[in-house]
Amino acid sequence: MEKAAYCYASEYNARFGERIHTGFKFAQFQIAILFEEVYEYETATRDRDLEKKDSSLTGDDESLDLVS
Repeated sequence: MEKAAYCYASEYNARFGERIHTGFKFAQFQIAILFEEVYEYETATRDRDLEKKDSSLTGDDESLDLVS
């Protein structure tokens, strides 16, 4: 995420020289926060999906319990 924000700033500098205003650091910070939130959401979603898949494969579902 920080790397992506840095790459964006580098690309901006390459195209426009040193014309980044002082407010860009704040924008770069906001971009980094957004990337972090997206990463956390994707990780949580992936983990949840893996847990569902694991529970269905291991038979943890209560409906699969057999009465002896």
